[in-house]
Amino acid sequence: MDTQTSRDASKFSARILIGIIAGVVLLVIGVIVWNAVKIGSINDFEGCAETYPVMDSYPQRCRTPDGRLFTNQSQL
Repeated sequence: MDTQTSRDASKFSARILIGIIAGVVLLVIGVIVWNAVKIGSINDFEGCAETYPVMDSYPQRCRTPDGRLFTNQSQL
């Protein structure tokens, strides 16, 4: 009977571990997709400057993590 209880406990532990790993994988995928949507929705200097740092330059510029560069048109 102890052997059966040990096997059941082992199966339960394996299921918990698989559930935790699956949860972490889903969380990572969700964060990646959320960031991609957030970055993709930026299409002007003001939108970029709300989220990312503005460069100390004249005219001011802002760069998104995907490499797009936006210039403050009001300074031109």
